[in-house]
Amino acid sequence: MSLALGMADPARVRRLRVLLDKFNAANESLRSADGRAQLSLPRFAVIGNQSHGKSSVISRVTNIRLPSSDGICTRAPLRIASRMSTTGPNKAQLSFRAESAKSIGHLEGSGWRLEQNANGPAKGRYVKALLEDGASWPPAVESVGIAVKEATLALVGEDESNRGHPKDDIAEEEILLEWESPETPTLDVVDLPGLTNIAVENQPKELPERITRLVRDNVNKENTMMLCVLSGESADFSGFPAMEEARRADPELNNTLVVMTRIDNLNPEQQTARLKHHLSKLFATCKPLEVVVVKNTPDMDLPDQHAKEEEFLQTLKPVQDALMGQSESWAFKLGIPELVKKLQEELEARLEAEWPALRSKLKTDISRTESELKEMPAIMDAGQAAEKAHDLTHRVKETLRLIQLGKHSYLVSEGKPEVPDKFLFYKHLQELHRTQFTEVIVVPAFMDDDKVETLVSTWKKHAGEEQEEDVKPNVRHQFYRTEFANSLGTKLGALAKEAGSKVQEAYEAVIDEVFKGYDVLREEFRRAFSQKVLEPQIKKLQNYLRDTAEAQRDFHTESEIYRAAMIHYNEFIRKDDEQPVVTGTLGVEAMLLGKQQPEVKASSALANSSIAQMLKEHRTLFKNKNPEWTAHLLKCQFELLVQTVVVHNSLTDMVPRVVRSFLVNELIEERLPELIRRIDNGKFPLLGDPEWLLKSMMDSDVLQRQQALSGQLASMKTALDSLNGIDDPTADPSFGVVRLPGLQPQATIAVAGGTSAP
Repeated sequence: MSLALGMADPARVRRLRVLLDKFNAANESLRSADGRAQLSLPRFAVIGNQSHGKSSVISRVTNIRLPSSDGICTRAPLRIASRMSTTGPNKAQLSFRAESAKSIGHLEGSGWRLEQNANGPAKGRYVKALLEDGASWPPAVESVGIAVKEATLALVGEDESNRGHPKDDIAEEEILLEWESPETPTLDVVDLPGLTNIAVENQPKELPERITRLVRDNVNKENTMMLCVLSGESADFSGFPAMEEARRADPELNNTLVVMTRIDNLNPEQQTARLKHHLSKLFATCKPLEVVVVKNTPDMDLPDQHAKEEEFLQTLKPVQDALMGQSESWAFKLGIPELVKKLQEELEARLEAEWPALRSKLKTDISRTESELKEMPAIMDAGQAAEKAHDLTHRVKETLRLIQLGKHSYLVSEGKPEVPDKFLFYKHLQELHRTQFTEVIVVPAFMDDDKVETLVSTWKKHAGEEQEEDVKPNVRHQFYRTEFANSLGTKLGALAKEAGSKVQEAYEAVIDEVFKGYDVLREEFRRAFSQKVLEPQIKKLQNYLRDTAEAQRDFHTESEIYRAAMIHYNEFIRKDDEQPVVTGTLGVEAMLLGKQQPEVKASSALANSSIAQMLKEHRTLFKNKNPEWTAHLLKCQFELLVQTVVVHNSLTDMVPRVVRSFLVNELIEERLPELIRRIDNGKFPLLGDPEWLLKSMMDSDVLQRQQALSGQLASMKTALDSLNGIDDPTADPSFGVVRLPGLQPQATIAVAGGTSAP
């Protein structure tokens, strides 16, 4: 009798092994590098309730006798990498990562050894061979159990109250069981600790919650499928923790293979009713990847387990036909061979599908890491450090000079399609000036009613206290200062400060770009640039603008624009009240405010213009009280408007020029070169000291980052070589169908390299 486990096509079995071995080799390479995430490989995570036969099912799936008992048997994720091979010696070994160990004293003298890798002992693995020299195959189940217990003790720590035994806890780190023989199917599965709602015996109360968190962390990983083992003997498994966690991660079970065991513990009538009940509830809301029913066969050798299951399947086959005849959607399969076949098919298909994307991602990550390493500092001596610092500081000066001259194209390099916006200080200054002179520093609305009322009050006050000839100039000066000039100093000071902030952001962005990878040196140069170059220039600008604001406090009447405006006023605006309100008013406004518009007649748009209308209303308001006084007020309003517009326009033109002069031109052409000359001549603290420069460029953080990236790059290249080797035609072809030990073939079994006749 022969029972083949898994896919019958030897080429597909060989392909699956190549995929699994190459993917795992790639991940092992990535695992050895600090800070490097591993690839998310397709895999099956096995979940089930405690003591519901999960480990027994895995034993039969892999043809490996694994320890099983009541209570928590698996205390850490156990990844089983089983491989079928018809050549070479059999292999069985257990291992775990050295850096995850909490207790290792018990490993000495127990057959464990530390296998190091290129990154040192901490990155190696503790390994134990499970088959002693000269011992017969397969290893005894007791030796597997002892090794798993020893590894678990190392990972969770020793129970202080029970020396030599592990704590009642679980470990997040995987234990790897590698098994290779002619009878072992090619598979990778991860056996997770059994789920339970309550702690048993002396287990900690919080243990069930810890197990649940571990299971969730594993089943929620990208590309993870589930093998959910359930007891079909139970009346309803929908409330089992295993089913609840499976549906939490995969609501419709599209990526979950459901295994029903222990159905054979029922009598034939109960088997049919229970299967029908379970299938109806399961398929009513879910579409599992597959449902497989297997026999519970504890305390038997594996060949006997498979033989007993085959006998049971013969009796269950009519039940299967009857149930599937009632509903085609109730499709399920029978036996471990079907289960292994489905596991292999899904792994093969998903590994094939993920391979191109994972390889492409590795190539992208390699390219990105190489670029980052190129930008990091190279190892050098003090002289080379000084030379490098000289190059960097001069590059800052040249970059700023090119931006100052608008020669942005010289700064564009491969991979950088344009100069970053944060470098462009002119652009940011223009935006600042536009905002300041349209929203902050503005001409008051002297012609508005509220301003007229204030002007009248001021006029009345001065008229009662001063000589008549002094009233008008004093009122005008006070009003001008109160409404405009007094706040000018504060506003220009704030403008200078904000302009300094704008250029500082741009300059520091350039410095950051040039000094990328030299963090300590960059910070020291930024400090020197700020204290010795930028801050003094901002201070000079603030002083200049403060003096400028002070100079605007007096009411000046000597400018050509002012005189021209007042001549225009006397000729056209100051008429008796019967005359239309002047044809030239809008022209004066256009001249003062820099607007370009044609002169309009009083009979057309002029009658509705804001200035003309206000003047007319003001005349009407005061006409019957004191016509002469009203004329003085109207002229005073106009004088205030003219003077303030003249000053505002002058500042709008002058201040941006002054800002550019102090914060751009003088800074880049004089102050920055002066700082760099002092550095080059060794007359500047730290930046002029070659030994300090060497120390700063070889900053420990930078070196650690460089070493980490170099390690990651090497591991990624090794991993990529592994993935590229998936299509290597020279791979060993000697893989075929698994034959169960102790069973005689009844038909020809295909094996790569030949056939075996009955």
